[in-house]
Amino acid sequence: MDEIKDIKPIVSIVIPSYNRANFIGETLESVLAQTYDNWECIVVDDGSTDDTCLIVEKYVAKDSRFQLYLRNSNIIKGASSCRNIGIEKSKGVYIQFLDSDDLLSNNKLLDQVNALQKKDSLTISTCRWGRFKIVNLLKSKEGFKSYQNFKNGIDLLLCFGKHNEFLPPMTYLIPKKLIELAGGWDESLSNNDDGEFFTRILLNVSEVIFVEPATVYYRDHQSDFKLSRLDNRIGVLSAIKSWKLIENHIFEFEGLKNTQYVKNAKKYILNSMNFRYADIVLGNFIFFKDELFTKIKKKYFG
Repeated sequence: MDEIKDIKPIVSIVIPSYNRANFIGETLESVLAQTYDNWECIVVDDGSTDDTCLIVEKYVAKDSRFQLYLRNSNIIKGASSCRNIGIEKSKGVYIQFLDSDDLLSNNKLLDQVNALQKKDSLTISTCRWGRFKIVNLLKSKEGFKSYQNFKNGIDLLLCFGKHNEFLPPMTYLIPKKLIELAGGWDESLSNNDDGEFFTRILLNVSEVIFVEPATVYYRDHQSDFKLSRLDNRIGVLSAIKSWKLIENHIFEFEGLKNTQYVKNAKKYILNSMNFRYADIVLGNFIFFKDELFTKIKKKYFG
């Protein structure tokens, strides 16, 4: 454990934003409602063309803990670059990533800070999460096997693979020192940039502490186009690149090959493409070969 701990360390909440005028107010209200008050909220806008910035500016005007930055045009567009800008601007001991349409439970920061203050600076905290469409209908997912403490990060990644689970970015509260050690967000990725980033984070942690009372809520947008969907070439290529990186990270740190965590992703990518983009599959045959042989065997031999 570190010899000296701040009594109330600053938590830097980093929010990338792009055309979220309809939702960002609710997100910022969930920040204001935190029972832990020593935070700064850094919104980095990615070139919004709606009233997103005007709404954020109202919060900046009434509470100095809110900050708004605009991504410079010479910096690559995307949520990852905006998050990296937020990290660079941050003064906090801990970093809380939050998307511009999602919500934190009121006790999220307080309970996780209290848990991390008892640990060293390479310990990370996780919490419960749920999906929602209407703000007054918030409910967390139950029964996740990843809702527990882990003695290291690879055990959490292996748990994800075994039970086909994941935790969204906002569930974590991360010491800034850990990000400095593992590195920032990969700005070349438009798909699964969070999976690649958090794999590096988890491979560098000393411990994972699950804080049961805290909860975050991920907003569903059925009608929205999402980069995480695999219905376009750019998304597919980025997903494959991210999982190649993840596979390499796990091998370099732990010496493990062909983990279920990565196998699940390969299977998901192939199934999502549904035999489209054959050239991409052939160009990445070595990466997909085990899953392709399994699909062929199942199709022709039952």
